[in-house]
Amino acid sequence: DILEDAEVLSVEAERQSRLLRIRFSIPYLVSKEDLYAIEDGVKEAYSLSFVQLLPSYPSELFSLNYVGEVLYEANRVCAVAHGFFQQAEISEEGETIVVSIPFGGGGINLLTIAKTEEALSQIVQSEFSIRRTFKIRTSDNQEAFYAQFEADMQARLDEANRQSRENIAKNAAR
Repeated sequence: DILEDAEVLSVEAERQSRLLRIRFSIPYLVSKEDLYAIEDGVKEAYSLSFVQLLPSYPSELFSLNYVGEVLYEANRVCAVAHGFFQQAEISEEGETIVVSIPFGGGGINLLTIAKTEEALSQIVQSEFSIRRTFKIRTSDNQEAFYAQFEADMQARLDEANRQSRENIAKNAAR
């Protein structure tokens, strides 16, 4: 259904590397999950090594609600970004979109070095033909996030220790 409503703007195909990249316009937003599923289906159906669908939306459809999809795409196109945005908080300060993440300076520095803010801007530019500035910073709940992370890791460790003791007892009984 999605592809039926799309208008193809350009197609890039490389026979040797079995690559297909299609830019298309569509009058409504499509989730990245749906796009990725279509890419996987086309890739499998035609035995391709790489398929990428690049949507182009009307600029008026862009809102803060869509930034989660932009972050999801960043996980895919920016290897460094993977995993940083799961607990992200999104806000707006003037014309800047602020992405607050519960990681300290080291994580923020890594994203800065990888030019992740620019990549986020480029995703919005590519999909909506508008320019938005992004700022990634440490969220106010960083300490709570780390406390929960430590508690989760301790619970996993305790469970692994419990299972290990059970296995040792079972083996000893045999």
